[in-house]
Amino acid sequence: ALMQRFNAIDRIQSAQTIGVVYGTVAVHGFKEVHDRCSRLIRSTGRKVYSMVVGKLNQPKLSNFAHVDVFVLLSCPQSFLAVDMKAYPVPIVCPYDVEVAFGAREWDMRYILEFDELLETSAGTASEEHLQSDFGDMALVSRDFLDQLVPLSSRGFQGLSLEDTKPPGLAVPGQHGIAASYVQLES
Repeated sequence: ALMQRFNAIDRIQSAQTIGVVYGTVAVHGFKEVHDRCSRLIRSTGRKVYSMVVGKLNQPKLSNFAHVDVFVLLSCPQSFLAVDMKAYPVPIVCPYDVEVAFGAREWDMRYILEFDELLETSAGTASEEHLQSDFGDMALVSRDFLDQLVPLSSRGFQGLSLEDTKPPGLAVPGQHGIAASYVQLES
């Protein structure tokens, strides 16, 4: 587990595009942690995208192939329940981002609680990019929109209206429970 964290921190440092993922909006302090994390990432010259995904899964994150690392903002139980090996890119916590960019010295702790993260000092980070200012944050940034792949170049383009058949008539079917359906008479 320790080597995985070292690897994740190394991947954060080499990442050019970092996605900040809202796994929940119900945890106290998520806005402040998001703002603090986003400002720190921006201050290093990297691109940062913010997105709301709800329950984290690989198909959702696969839509963002250009993102090198995802920072998951969620409750500690949700973060610890994520199977990190199931994802092609690292899923890290805000504490890892602060350690990776030198805003905090790693003292072998693993801070997952937002309140504790906000209470503790961020060490060498300048207050300019760690102050809480949620006003300029957009869940979809202009850079993000510019990076979207045009619909015409995607393999799946949705349903085609030209190929659809007219709807059929409703007919009597079956009823009951799956173990013993009964055929309805017409």
